[in-house]
Amino acid sequence: MKKLMLSIAACGLIFATSCKDTQKESSTDMEVVEENLETTGDKLEADFNQAFEDAKAHVNEAKAKLEEAIKSGDKKAEEEAQKALEAAQKTWDETATKAKELGADIKEGTEEAVENLKENANQKIEEAKVKAEEAKENANKKIEESKEEASKSLQNAADQLKKQS
Repeated sequence: MKKLMLSIAACGLIFATSCKDTQKESSTDMEVVEENLETTGDKLEADFNQAFEDAKAHVNEAKAKLEEAIKSGDKKAEEEAQKALEAAQKTWDETATKAKELGADIKEGTEEAVENLKENANQKIEEAKVKAEEAKENANKKIEESKEEASKSLQNAADQLKKQS
């Protein structure tokens, strides 16, 4: 009887410890990816804000120099200021274009990372289901073996009682 109880307890322990909560791991992975994406996004946003501010400052500075040159009547200074304004405006336009392209790239990369993470999470869930099913089958097998062993033990005990009688 002790063997039976010990076997059943062992099976129950094995069954209980073999079941994992894989959803918790998946949510932790998602949180890590989300945090990394936020950090990267914040850094990129700060970098581009700085680039926009710099380009805007250059455009404003060039406009101010152009106005100053126009007021002074110096044609050579006016031409140089106009060229500087055009270069600053070009830099401003390029920065805006790059920001749009980068935004599209970030969106695409983020979507791809999320899709990969979902696939990995689904794969882990499927693996956990398989392992849980295997553990269940093993537990059922052990229970059946324990039942057979208990039945044999009871039969042996009954036989011994008959012999003693």
